[in-house]
Amino acid sequence: MPFISEEIYQNIRTEQMCESIMIANLPEQDAYSGEVIEKFEFAKQVIVSIRNFRQEKGISNKNTIELFVKKNNDEEADTTFDSVVIKLCNISKLSYVTEKVNNAFSVNVKATELFIPLNQSDDIDIEGEIAKLEKDLKYQEGFLASIEKKLSNERFMKNAPQNVIDKELKKKSDSLSVIEVIKKQLSSLKEQ
Repeated sequence: MPFISEEIYQNIRTEQMCESIMIANLPEQDAYSGEVIEKFEFAKQVIVSIRNFRQEKGISNKNTIELFVKKNNDEEADTTFDSVVIKLCNISKLSYVTEKVNNAFSVNVKATELFIPLNQSDDIDIEGEIAKLEKDLKYQEGFLASIEKKLSNERFMKNAPQNVIDKELKKKSDSLSVIEVIKKQLSSLKEQ
């Protein structure tokens, strides 16, 4: 490997660069955008969620699926990494919607709902899905209770730095959004 690296270095080397890669300084890190990293983190969570959904439902990665994305809480749709999600999840059609999609499974990523339409041939365990959602709801409600307990602690509120308090308030807001989405999904599944 070092020989290949040296050969490539010699081919791209300019007069201002060191004579050999072995004695050259490592490049210095440039500034980076925290916003882009945050957007990619979200895209990564979407990809993982869709792949987990495929695995749970026995849908082969070779089969294309459609994906409908519903942003909640008046969030704006961010299409920065849509092409990556489409490629890595083998999605034939990705659309943004404002309403719940009927006859579709939904997957939550934070407060965003991802709808994957059901094929009539799919064998779906509605009771199992309801049980999973109820378990997730119970967890989210417990998480919310722990955040509210922390925020109601006068000592914490008095001594914690403002950025820590802001993070806890954001967690509370996100948790409330997720709970609302799960409740909607439960009522939708119970109607079927």
